[in-house]
Amino acid sequence: MNNLPAVLALGLFLAACAPTLNSTAPVQITTSVSYATQPPKAGEDNSVLAAIVAIAPTAPHEPTRQPWRAEDIERNSVVLRSNPNTVANTTFSLANYPQEMSWNVISAGGITTVTATHSSAYAAAVSDIFAKLDAKFIRMK
Repeated sequence: MNNLPAVLALGLFLAACAPTLNSTAPVQITTSVSYATQPPKAGEDNSVLAAIVAIAPTAPHEPTRQPWRAEDIERNSVVLRSNPNTVANTTFSLANYPQEMSWNVISAGGITTVTATHSSAYAAAVSDIFAKLDAKFIRMK
């Protein structure tokens, strides 16, 4: 008995029922912008970095996630993190992991360069933070 046609038909049927991906995988993006700023005085925080930390909780986030918050703050950098509202410990899922973006600032000669490294999956949050920085500081062209 030759079952090859039935096996091929079943294979084609299953392939037709398989889900398709309608979106592309997120990619890592690095964005750099320079602002005209006053040089920080000794012992003062960088004003642009302080603004990023203050703006972060207002940036857009997914409804299933907590607002962005500053973690791992260093002298010239901060990691912003958005954790899931709930964690399903019984299954492995990327939704259980925090989303992170890294912000670095370098100031010299009255110019502060801000570099954000993030996933394209939450580019809207980064754009929102840069828009609010643009309203607070003069962007260099």
